[in-house]
Amino acid sequence: MKTRVLITGVILGLVYLGWVSPVFAMQEKYVVGGYPAVSTTTPHKLAPSDNIRDLKKDDLGEKLDRRANKHAERWLEKSKKTNALILIKNGDIIFEGYKSLGREDSEFYSMSMSKSLTSLAIGKALCDGTLRSLDDLAGDYVSELKLNNNNLGRSSIRQLLMMSSGNWLPAFKGQPKVKGGMGFFPNGEEMKGSGWPMRLGQITVADYIWGDVWRRVDNKDVFKPGEKFIYSIADTLALAVVLERASNMSVAAYFEKHVWSQIGAEASARWEADKLGVSLAGAGFQARLRDWGRLAIWTLEAHASKGCFGDYLRQSTRKQIENIRLTKAGQVYEGYGYQWWTDNKLAAGFWAVGVGGQYMGINPKSSKIIIKFSQEGESGFYNIFRKWHGD
Repeated sequence: MKTRVLITGVILGLVYLGWVSPVFAMQEKYVVGGYPAVSTTTPHKLAPSDNIRDLKKDDLGEKLDRRANKHAERWLEKSKKTNALILIKNGDIIFEGYKSLGREDSEFYSMSMSKSLTSLAIGKALCDGTLRSLDDLAGDYVSELKLNNNNLGRSSIRQLLMMSSGNWLPAFKGQPKVKGGMGFFPNGEEMKGSGWPMRLGQITVADYIWGDVWRRVDNKDVFKPGEKFIYSIADTLALAVVLERASNMSVAAYFEKHVWSQIGAEASARWEADKLGVSLAGAGFQARLRDWGRLAIWTLEAHASKGCFGDYLRQSTRKQIENIRLTKAGQVYEGYGYQWWTDNKLAAGFWAVGVGGQYMGINPKSSKIIIKFSQEGESGFYNIFRKWHGD
């Protein structure tokens, strides 16, 4: 028994340090955009740009760039679960590669990377006056949250951005324990997460954050708003409804108008919604790899800009609350900003992260970007970004 405990402790320690990746698997067909094919709801389709941003390949004149290119190529070749990988510096492609079902024209599904996109939309809404202040209470925009007297309604927009509502203690990947479950697969298997039942039209975002599902959740209101970081998709979905009520637009539509339309996308993209058209703001966005790259470049440029949105992004992407690791999410990150992971112990920059080993890392100091889509986390990924910086 002692030996088993010791081995388990060592493995957990390696996971925590990022040397061994925890296994959270997705099916490959969904990584490369297969969810809409099985969904009963209608995703929001985002249009390509009339003025496509050119992405040219770097000549690899610098030694570190050549090394990063070869490192990424070797890593992707050995990888058994990754479908796409791209490295960008100063707007130019250092490496771009696809594997297995991944292709240049594949739409790569983002899971929780979408949370960071929701943050971009919230920042735009703050700066154009759609939202009055980050310190407004969510319940002041969404009366149902106030009437149901839950922590989401008592939380400020800022506290929701920081994942600090304390609304419930997650039992599984940011999801709560729900008496009777949240929904069922077509074959009758009980679901643990909210994505499938929303995608299949069995529950709505409203059911999840103030309706029937919320009423059946165990361990509610575990901390006061703003007190502790707890990774939970409910906080992001509450932000989605706040923005929808303030703008009369879904998060996806608002994001398209104020962000996507500015990046110079070469192709259309999609963002999933529930059966009422409310965006699944904590997941569900999918786009081509190069358009993910264009989005990252736009974010990097906005991060350096003057004015309200630049100020918001700089706040959003630095630590606003400590990651006290009450869940398995973000084990290598010391902090959390406004729906962005910060203070990565293994690689610089701020990060959008999705279950299954999906990452968008942006380092504003070096203007370097790395983006990966995969089915499971695999060891050694952060080394690509760290060594590219010469660390």
